[in-house]
Amino acid sequence: VTLEKKYVYNATPDGYNAGIWMSGQPPSVDEYGNFYIATGNGSIGTTSNLNDPINRSESLIKLNPQLQIQDFFTPNNYQELEDADLDYGSDGVLLIPNTHLSLSGSKQGFIYLMDNNAMGGMNVNNTNVLQKWDISATPNTSYRHLHGSPVYYKNSLGKEYVYAWAENSFLKQIPFNRTSLRFDVASEIKGVISLPGGMPGAMLSVSSNGNQAGTGIIWASHPFNGDANHDVVSGILRAFDANDVTKEIWNSSMNTGDAIGKFAKFVPPTIANGKVYMATFSNQLVVYGVGTPVKREPDNPITTLSGVQYEYFNGTYDYLPNFDALTSVKSGSLANFSLSPATNSLNYAFRYKGYIDIPSDGYYNFYTNSRSEERR
Repeated sequence: VTLEKKYVYNATPDGYNAGIWMSGQPPSVDEYGNFYIATGNGSIGTTSNLNDPINRSESLIKLNPQLQIQDFFTPNNYQELEDADLDYGSDGVLLIPNTHLSLSGSKQGFIYLMDNNAMGGMNVNNTNVLQKWDISATPNTSYRHLHGSPVYYKNSLGKEYVYAWAENSFLKQIPFNRTSLRFDVASEIKGVISLPGGMPGAMLSVSSNGNQAGTGIIWASHPFNGDANHDVVSGILRAFDANDVTKEIWNSSMNTGDAIGKFAKFVPPTIANGKVYMATFSNQLVVYGVGTPVKREPDNPITTLSGVQYEYFNGTYDYLPNFDALTSVKSGSLANFSLSPATNSLNYAFRYKGYIDIPSDGYYNFYTNSRSEERR
């Protein structure tokens, strides 16, 4: 074990932990066998040389197959990250396929695009950074961490994207320009589902049936409600169209039997053999697959009323609440779905109940259209 290796993985002389952070995600490996890791809090170099490889916290590090440091990048605001516990290495390192580029980020909410062949150490002007942008939705707050590693997808038309989902934010889809080897941040596609307040954001995976059109899926595991930093909370698994993350295909709360249980932090979905495997803190591994849906027995009430019954609630919701635990402001019946009983222009919710007449047995999909307004 070399001294450099010890300092990368273990404690630095001043007692700070310079271990690999990366939210539990493994190192990335390129075609030459080089390893890429990102480190959290700790010391930076030495007093006389901030680029000394002996202490490389708050850094992106390139190791050769013998685990010797070949190069590294440390952002110029490393002291700010250190003082505010905004570890650079809070997510894994994504190697962009068929390039010498990588993406990594920090709990500050920024993503950095780096040249793996010219990382440049610690540069006071960050001129070695090819691109840097804010992936979060809440700038200048402490709740903007990026924990889950970005993921990459190339569709059947050759278009390339990277996806990331920071805390208290929206799923982001950023196009990659193969000609310029840069990301078109101005053309990002932003999902419409906001995460509940708190840690750790969403853990992402991507799957597709080869390059077959229309089969690309972004899988996202995140808390259904609550802050999972220190508490164990309910989780949810979602599937989005990889070509347009505003389109949710499925989630584990659509049907009662699909509920995932307790959210497992820092664990991305695993997709293999046509199934999705999701670890949980409910002491169970949940496996999802395509099967034949079971037709439910129809309700057959003796008496019914025309229209729908509604309950109206006032409040601000970061996620779909358990309405059974809330008290409605008012309730009644309507001829059809309508927001007319609302007394607020914003910050309210409706729950509707009613029956529909199904003419024959079969499988039916029901859809709603909704609008999300981002408050500023």
